[in-house]
Amino acid sequence: MELSADDLKRIVETEAVGAGTDTVYQYRFDPDTLFTGVIAAPILTVTNPSQDDGSGAQTIYVLMPIGPDPDDITTSAGGLSIVASDPQWLVSPYLNADPPYVALSGPALKGLASVRFEFQNLHVSAGKGAAAFLIKEQVSGGSVTRTITKEAASLKINSFYAAPVTVTKGDQTTLTWVVSGGSYVVLQPGSIRRNITGSGPFTDTLKMDVDVPAQNYLLQLYTDDRQFVQEVTVAFVGSVMAELDTDVTGKIGTKDEATLIWSAEYTNSDPSLITPTGSTTVDMSGTKTVAPGNFLTGNSSSVDISLKAEGFNGPKTSTVTFEFEPVEIRWFRYTDMGKTETTHDVVNAAPGSPTQSGTSGDWTLTAYGPGAGQEPLRAYLGGPELQVQVMTATPNPAKPGDEVTVSYATGNAQSAALGIGIGQPTSPVPLDTASQAGSTKIRAPSASTTLVLVVKGTDTPDVSSQLDLKVVPATA
Repeated sequence: MELSADDLKRIVETEAVGAGTDTVYQYRFDPDTLFTGVIAAPILTVTNPSQDDGSGAQTIYVLMPIGPDPDDITTSAGGLSIVASDPQWLVSPYLNADPPYVALSGPALKGLASVRFEFQNLHVSAGKGAAAFLIKEQVSGGSVTRTITKEAASLKINSFYAAPVTVTKGDQTTLTWVVSGGSYVVLQPGSIRRNITGSGPFTDTLKMDVDVPAQNYLLQLYTDDRQFVQEVTVAFVGSVMAELDTDVTGKIGTKDEATLIWSAEYTNSDPSLITPTGSTTVDMSGTKTVAPGNFLTGNSSSVDISLKAEGFNGPKTSTVTFEFEPVEIRWFRYTDMGKTETTHDVVNAAPGSPTQSGTSGDWTLTAYGPGAGQEPLRAYLGGPELQVQVMTATPNPAKPGDEVTVSYATGNAQSAALGIGIGQPTSPVPLDTASQAGSTKIRAPSASTTLVLVVKGTDTPDVSSQLDLKVVPATA
């Protein structure tokens, strides 16, 4: 987000009079001392010091001290590039603004998490001074100034930092220090001594265990006569994180596929993907296509799939729930008036459904699936139950406007009604209750549709049967 000239003026004026508020995040330049006349790549580390995860998007403005003064970091930003450690963070430089600034935009940091921005190919100007970077948080309104000192070498710890700042429990961080002057350093914990060689700024590194949630490290720079300066840095054990998501929104059919997207961080081992049929070890991040309906049992209407990760402050589990469209018997009937061969169509059935049982002339179709209730759905051909035994349309396919004869045979029905289109109103149609048969004529609509025959009985719920009527354009 670009700032207007008035916005920039207000930020500078607010800081000048000390009217800014505290920032949510902590900010640190590593190193915070640069030698004049060099090309450097200082890193701005932004850390969420809270155990709690942030929310929403964040924009951080960093005003750049660019100009000819000794307290400017550089005389020109030519060649400068700023790279974020997390690709989700966008770096937008506005170096021709007055004053120049950079907008850093990305997702809120999780608890104790950090993001780093490396200022690559920075040409440090020749004059010694203190370059002040004014940092403004858009969401909190807080502001803070962080300074990079430009000076010549002396007995000084120029920088001392841990990278990564946050690690998985049991992993190590790398301590890096740059010192000027002195003969040796001592690191705590462990009273580890490392000698300094050469006459210029000296850089060294050491891998160290992170044994506690917030591990402090002390670096002491000594001269031969035991004069010293010291600095402290810290590394954190990251709380285990597990996130599972899917590309699905809303209810799905039992045969539909879904993509699972997951990531885990700061885990002791690879996370587990847990389904109703078992668990599988997966990579720290990835995707997988599944058919959630394969995990349905009985008449359950939803399926839970979870990602579980073990680690510090864990375990953590993230779950997605898939909701399903209800099971429906579209039809169960004979193919024609001969009543020898049966046909059925069931949508959103549970695995293993439907099943047909019985003998010739007395068949039962049983379907389990979402929304069926305590018992499965059942349809009958034969016996005392209400039923639609035959439903045909002639011609089928038809052309728009054709006269179509719809014929039907029922069982134990008192009346019948026909609807043209699912969810459309129905109108009564002829039914000979003695022969349990009837027919009616309709005009084919302009496009393919579904005919719905609804029959009523005595003291029993209505029964419907659907028939897909294909309508094809008339040929010239």
